Amino acid sequence: MEKRLEDASVIANSIRENIERRLYTLDFDVQCHFATRMYRVTGDKSYTKPIVAWFLAEKEKLLTDLKNASSKRYVSNRSEELFEEYKMRVKRKAGRDVKEVKRIKLFSTRKESLFYYRIIENLYFLKNFGLSKGKLGCAFKRGLTFLRNRKDEIKNYIFEDSAIKYYGTQLINQVNYLKFLGVVDVIPSFENKFIKMFMKRKRLPDYMYRNKIYGLTHFIIADSDYYQRFASKRFMWIIDYFRNNIGEIIGKTNADIISEVGLCFKLMRVKDRKVFKLVTNYLLNAYDGKIGYIPRDDSKDLNIAEHTNIVAFLFLHNFRRFYKGPDIRNIVEQFITP
Repeated sequence: MEKRLEDASVIANSIRENIERRLYTLDFDVQCHFATRMYRVTGDKSYTKPIVAWFLAEKEKLLTDLKNASSKRYVSNRSEELFEEYKMRVKRKAGRDVKEVKRIKLFSTRKESLFYYRIIENLYFLKNFGLSKGKLGCAFKRGLTFLRNRKDEIKNYIFEDSAIKYYGTQLINQVNYLKFLGVVDVIPSFENKFIKMFMKRKRLPDYMYRNKIYGLTHFIIADSDYYQRFASKRFMWIIDYFRNNIGEIIGKTNADIISEVGLCFKLMRVKDRKVFKLVTNYLLNAYDGKIGYIPRDDSKDLNIAEHTNIVAFLFLHNFRRFYKGPDIRNIVEQFITP
């Protein structure tokens, strides 16, 4: 059933209001994910509060990881811990679908990669949030040194075929973080390998097809530095692919991926009435008025559904510019001893 496109702004505001009403009941990382993206399309400084809360909750683990990264025993023990945490998240959020079974098997033989990914991601966040200098400057530099000393090993993990097949979207994030941090730029090589692995094959299992489309969206989202600027035109080939295959994408994926496909057009400043209409109608029909947002995988748990809904909001919301950051250094340094 097609709904009026004028309803888009109403649904977007409902999603925003319903998440914000429950925001402080959600996990810290979910709060941070939502607040960061809301800040970057609104510039509203009130969204810094959940980001600060996330950092303060993670601070001790983060600093301990950076302090002990050169210890093989610590990395081994921490990698085991991260692997167990990953399995628990999968059990909670995704069950044992094919993709997650493949990922668990992958990480069971390379658990230390989870430690590297965590260091890369956290250093990226520190720099984005203005925390790479000041009281955390030494810890940040220690982390960079660790990554630079192990960049060959990290590249081996990133370019492993099975990792790209089953964890490709996350690896697109990783290679962009590494470039942003000035550790190594392997984006062109990774893009070429992703194309050979996913774009040259006519038939893919459904979960691989979803990995492919989701990965393609993240080349563009990462190029925007995660909603801090409009993306460059170098990924127009992805927009052309989305445009030519939008019907199949809607038929074979889900609200999470379909929202990101539509959002990529906005990040690239490409207006396409057909794509916008199809994506908008899909999201309006997926929206559940009883709970005020789009459920994820038949679950009404907002911790699980937040990602789908913030991306849907970004697509439905008529943003005109982006805001960098936010810089939270002056706030969090009050809670850090020299």
